[in-house]
Amino acid sequence: MKNLIISAIVILVIAGFFKFRELSKTTGGTKTKKIAYFPYTKKKYFLTIAERKFFEVLESIVGDNYYIFPQVHLSSLLYIKKGERQFRTYLNKINRKSVDFVVLDKQNLSPFLAVELDDSSHYQRQRVKRDEFVNGAFEAAEIPLLRIKASSAYDAEEVRKKMNEVVTKK
Repeated sequence: MKNLIISAIVILVIAGFFKFRELSKTTGGTKTKKIAYFPYTKKKYFLTIAERKFFEVLESIVGDNYYIFPQVHLSSLLYIKKGERQFRTYLNKINRKSVDFVVLDKQNLSPFLAVELDDSSHYQRQRVKRDEFVNGAFEAAEIPLLRIKASSAYDAEEVRKKMNEVVTKK
């Protein structure tokens, strides 16, 4: 029994040593107590080049009546209907999904239009399934969704025409 107690104490001391060592790892040459590890750095650019060019065209089209927000999560735009029994399942389906742009009406900040720039990744089987789901979710929520083929340049009049087609379908 005495050996068992001594063994337990030795194990606790060793575990405590390693835990202390983990908490006092050096960072940038100075000792700091860490509670968690944060492996993050700032992205150099928030938008890709194609997204940035499209943003500028979109901005020229919508003018002062709308706000444009890039990289908006679906869970910020869509609610699950009240009383839905599979709430968590449906929430999980929209979590971690986003659209490239959302155009909001300035007066009431309600979504006017969502935009997806479809690059070559949108032809992959998994992405096609994801896009079909997103299309259905936006249709159910009655938020027009415009899909534009990603490009190195965009024609503002062509984008305006496609926007009008999508918005008037609503």
